[in-house]
Amino acid sequence: IRLMRERRSPLTSYVSRSANSGSAIFPLIVGDEQAALDLAAALKNEGFLVPAIRYPTVAKGSARLRITVTAAHQEDHIRSLCEAIRNMTKSK
Repeated sequence: IRLMRERRSPLTSYVSRSANSGSAIFPLIVGDEQAALDLAAALKNEGFLVPAIRYPTVAKGSARLRITVTAAHQEDHIRSLCEAIRNMTKSK
């Protein structure tokens, strides 16, 4: 659990549009379903598996990406993911 918290910590610093979550699943709220799908596809092209979660799993208008952090993820992996998300969402 300690390692998961340590690995998850950079996400709270680098990704500002996240819901508060104390678990290994870190939701990044996108809102628009198509935007969430597009962002998930762009991240996949960069080598990150971050699925889009949308209606009916979550309420309409609250689509999100589901980032799952494990102790197997190194801090540089998390930082790279955060940087990719920031770069892809800068103009939004």
